[in-house]
Amino acid sequence: MKPANRRNTLLLALAVLVAVLVGGRGAAIETAERAWAASIDGAGGDVYLGARDLARLLHGVVLALAIGWGVGNLYYVYRAIGSVQLPRRLGDLEIVEAVPQRTLLAAAIATGVLYGVLLSVGSGDWWLQMLLASKPPHFGFVDPVLHRDIGYYVGELPWAVTSQRFALRGAVTAILVVGLLYVGIGSLRFAAWRPTTSPHARGHLGLLLALLAVVLARGAALDPGEVVAGLHGSLDRGALVVRIPAVPIVEGLAFVTIVSSLLWALRDRPRLLGATWGALLLAALAVYFVLPSVARGSASPADTGGDQLERMAFGAEWLESRGLPHGFPSFATAVARMPVWDADRASALARRAPLWSPHARVAGAALALPRSDDVPPRWLVAPTPDGEPPARDSADGPPPPAPDWSDLHRGARAHAGRAIAATELDSGLAVAPAATRDSAFWFGPGFREFAVAAPDTWPETRASGILLEGWWRRTALAWVLQSPELAR
Repeated sequence: MKPANRRNTLLLALAVLVAVLVGGRGAAIETAERAWAASIDGAGGDVYLGARDLARLLHGVVLALAIGWGVGNLYYVYRAIGSVQLPRRLGDLEIVEAVPQRTLLAAAIATGVLYGVLLSVGSGDWWLQMLLASKPPHFGFVDPVLHRDIGYYVGELPWAVTSQRFALRGAVTAILVVGLLYVGIGSLRFAAWRPTTSPHARGHLGLLLALLAVVLARGAALDPGEVVAGLHGSLDRGALVVRIPAVPIVEGLAFVTIVSSLLWALRDRPRLLGATWGALLLAALAVYFVLPSVARGSASPADTGGDQLERMAFGAEWLESRGLPHGFPSFATAVARMPVWDADRASALARRAPLWSPHARVAGAALALPRSDDVPPRWLVAPTPDGEPPARDSADGPPPPAPDWSDLHRGARAHAGRAIAATELDSGLAVAPAATRDSAFWFGPGFREFAVAAPDTWPETRASGILLEGWWRRTALAWVLQSPELAR
C-alpha cells in the first residue's frame, strides 16, 4: 500500500471512529431520555419530549443560520484571494508552491462551519424564551416607568434580548475575523489611522459595520425595558433621569452611523466613517456608564413601583411576624413545645442506632411540632444509601468493608432501612422505627446513584422504573450512566 493510500485510509478510519463515538453518544442519550419519559405517568413524559424536540429544532435552526453566516462571509473573503504560495524545501532547494484553489475553498468552508458551531453554542436553551414570546402573557398591570404590561417583561423582552445579543456576537466576531483576513492578504491597511482598502474589502466591511450599527440601535431600543426589568442592576435615579431619556439620542447617532458605513462601502470616505462611529461610541459610553454614575441615587418607591411589583411576583402581600413564634398562644406554651435538640444532633444520634445498614448515612431530619402540651417534639430522620460508610471510633471495632457495585445498586444498598422517629425526652432522645407505609427507602436527597431491582421486588418499580430489556437499551443506559455492568 502506498503511503498516500495508507494516510487516506487512516484518516477515513479516524473520521468513522469520531462519527461513531459522537453519533453513538447522542443516540444513547436520546434512547435513555425517551425511556425515562415513558416511565412518567400521565402527560408529563410527552411534555418533556415535546420540549426536548423543540429545543433541538431551535438549536438546529440557529446552527444553520450561524453556519450560513460564517461560510458566507469567509467565502466572500476567499473570492478576494488571488493565490497563496507556501515555501517548501526539497533537499537543499527551496521551492515556492502555490496552494490549490480547491484547498483554499475547502479551508474557508471548514472554518466557516467551525465558526458557526462556536457561535451557536448554548442556543438549545432558548426554546422556552421563544415559546413565551410567541404567545406572551397579559397580566393587566403596567409598570409605572414605561407603562408597559408586565407580560412584556416576562414573555417578549427575554427573547428580544437573547436574539439581539446573538446578532451582536455574530456581527462583532464577523468584523474581527474578516478584518484580520483582509489584513493578512493585504486588502486592508492603515496609514495614519486611516483605513486603505480595496473596493472588494471596503464593500464587505462597510456592510458588516452597517449591520453592527443596526444591532446597536436595536439594543438601545431594548435598553429601557432591560433597565426596568433589573437586567443592569437596581433601578436608580441615574437610570431614570439619564439612561432612559437618552435612548433617542443613541438611536439617532446609530442611524447616522448606518448611513456613513454604507457610504464608505460605496465611496471611500473614511473621515465621515470615523467621525460617526466615534460619536456613537462616546455617546454610548457617556449615556450608559459615565452620566448614570454621576447622577446615581436611590429612587423613591413611588417612581419605580418596586414594592408593588415584588408583591405581585410573589403573589402575596408583605407579611411581618413579630413577637411569639407562629402557632403558639403564649410564651409558656412555646417554651414547652419548642424542641431542645437540633437537626444535626438528632441525625448524629439516629445514625448510631442499630436500625440501619452499617453504611447508611442521614438524608435529613424533619421536625414535627406537637399540637398539645403533653406531646413532646419529635424528629423524623431518614437514611440515604450514598455509598459512603459513616465514621466509626476505634473502640467499635474495624470498619465494615466498602460496598461493591452489587451492594450499591442491587437490593441491600438500595434500601438502607426504615425512617427513625426520635422523640425528645427529659433524658435524651427515644429512637424507634417510624410507622411508614414503605419498609424501605429507595431514593433520597443524598442518593446519587440508581437502583437495579427485579420486577417483582415492589409493584411500584414496574411503573416508575425503566425496564432493562433489549441489547440497545441496556447499552444506551450503560453508556449514559457510565456503568458497564448494566450491559451484562
